[in-house]
Amino acid sequence: MIRSRTNTRLSHNMENHYRPVSQWLAAAPATPVLRHEGRIITIAGLTQQVSRLCHPLIRHPAKACILCFQDSAHFIVALLAVLHAGKTPVLPGNHDPAQCLALTDSNTLLLTDGTLPPFSDGWFTPSYQDESVAVQPLPAIPADSYLSLYTSGSGGTPKRVDKSLAVMDTEARWLASLWENTFNARCVRGSVSHQHLYGLTFCLWLPLSLGYLTDTTTVKFPEQLAYPEPYIFITSPAFLQFLDHNLAPPVWSFIISAGGKLEWALADATLRWGAVAVNEIYGSTETGVVAHRERRSGDSAWQLFDGATLSAADDESYYYLHSALLAPQTHFLLEDKLQLTDDGGFILAGRTDKIIKIGEKRISVTAIENRLIEHPAVADVAVVPVSRRGRTYLGAVVVVCAGTKTPGAAQFAQWRAFLRHHTDPVAVPRFWRVVPVIPLNPQSKRSWSVLQELFNVTG
Repeated sequence: MIRSRTNTRLSHNMENHYRPVSQWLAAAPATPVLRHEGRIITIAGLTQQVSRLCHPLIRHPAKACILCFQDSAHFIVALLAVLHAGKTPVLPGNHDPAQCLALTDSNTLLLTDGTLPPFSDGWFTPSYQDESVAVQPLPAIPADSYLSLYTSGSGGTPKRVDKSLAVMDTEARWLASLWENTFNARCVRGSVSHQHLYGLTFCLWLPLSLGYLTDTTTVKFPEQLAYPEPYIFITSPAFLQFLDHNLAPPVWSFIISAGGKLEWALADATLRWGAVAVNEIYGSTETGVVAHRERRSGDSAWQLFDGATLSAADDESYYYLHSALLAPQTHFLLEDKLQLTDDGGFILAGRTDKIIKIGEKRISVTAIENRLIEHPAVADVAVVPVSRRGRTYLGAVVVVCAGTKTPGAAQFAQWRAFLRHHTDPVAVPRFWRVVPVIPLNPQSKRSWSVLQELFNVTG
């Protein structure tokens, strides 16, 4: 059994001001909590907005609410209103109100700050910020509350993952304890979405639990990094790779990255330019945070959080995760091969499933293949990652149906259009090859090395 060397017990000072989600609105009313479009929102102001939405929700028969928001301030109002109303928040990871509306039923209500289709049964949340509406006391959040998120999973279909509020609070405590002595700022900014677990935990849950100020404007461009005060920056390799090192370095005091592999060259360039090392998080929606590392060298090992342990599976390269963030008496087989280090940590030694990451998104190769098979001209298909100039794209190897003319550029464009109706744009293959049969290895399994060799020339 491999155990953590990280101490995640809160110090006395941290314990005094750390608040679980049930107590977020119990802080001093004048405490600044959000910076929204340049305006400071205090605990008192946030409580008023939550109350105005919460009480209409209490009267609504829905048991769950789908949250679909572009604006983080609107999102946090809706999240707290739903929880205080005793209902379950559902985060589909999607910003499109029309698509989210399709997930609703008689027990589910859509809350959004986007444009709703005519005559739809959804609520435009910002309308509940009308100051003429009387503010009423908020009921307590039920102790057994949880939220639901959706991820791609490992089988090609979105997988529902339920997280109790107790687990979310525990995860935030781990993070607070790990970095309590190194956070040299009390303002948090981010380039990642609150609709996914990483952004939810780091951009909202952690700062709200610590009483820090969250700037709700998502950082989308390097020029937005300039800021009047030091801040903690929550980001991903997909954003860091587009930093303009000709700009003056920002006043960030701490950087956290997750959502994709951070190459050492990029981590080193960020450190040299911004004078702050990148702290990486290893984990997933299913597992929560698992391990962390500070990137000051190319061979930095991952260190487990206290409360997380590993046990070897039948194959020594694979490990089961045991964690306080998982359901009791359960374990989780990690998707990556691990190589243990002498200091009790580990390094990643390859991925085992058919989920790949492009930018900061997990893309299910299985889902893309299954969708392409539905096209009338496609008899079989294999989708593989293709590297071009340091970036990863997808390539599709297609076997066409009998009687189909040899495809060309027009057919490839039609297949791309077919996929765009059903999947994320980054999941649409950029390169295409047509073969008589999908190549197999001696074990009668698909030969991924041969498939990738088909794209070794410019496509």
